[in-house]
Amino acid sequence: MLSKYLFSIIFIISLSSQIYAHPHTWINLQSTFGLNENAELIEIKQKWQFDEFYSAMFIADMLNEFGPDRDLAFTLAGENMVSSLSDYQYFSNLTVDQVGMSIGQPSEYLLTSEIVDGAEMLTMFMTFTLASTPNIKDTQIEWSVFDPTYYVAMIHTDIENLAIENGQNSGCMVNMDIPEPSQETIAYASSLDKEQTETQGLGILFAEKIRFGCL
Repeated sequence: MLSKYLFSIIFIISLSSQIYAHPHTWINLQSTFGLNENAELIEIKQKWQFDEFYSAMFIADMLNEFGPDRDLAFTLAGENMVSSLSDYQYFSNLTVDQVGMSIGQPSEYLLTSEIVDGAEMLTMFMTFTLASTPNIKDTQIEWSVFDPTYYVAMIHTDIENLAIENGQNSGCMVNMDIPEPSQETIAYASSLDKEQTETQGLGILFAEKIRFGCL
């Protein structure tokens, strides 16, 4: 059950259809793709780092709800967040030969905070162990992480936030396609605060697309 405080991204997104549309929360992403010796994709590790404003609000409400024991509060809030995000597949989209593949629930996760430039940033780590392990040399694999409503901006920022574990042995690397929405789409997204328009599906037009390339 969602807390009355903002203990998940989902609660904020539920408000966005009534209040805001273009991003008012930002998440910096890191994705690491784990391969085995056969160049099969066996796990995906994610790091979500929330913006300073959301982090401060979340942590203050979390401690108010769960008490001053920070370790316990982060544990309980992390459980809430992971449970809530499961219905949305963690905003994570994996396709193999253009067919969607479930990443399941995280086998490991940790909600914590990190100090960045003097500010405390809420940070979620998640590891997904894949039930099906596609070979990245033999298939076309695409990865993207985005909020379909476009309320939460989720970006890797640059290629340095993408990595392959054991990729050196496979001769494989990751490539990131930066979205190029039209000027009309950008103008439409920017106007939505005032119009309070339904935004479901808008996020994909601003989503990065991660692909694999192998020698």
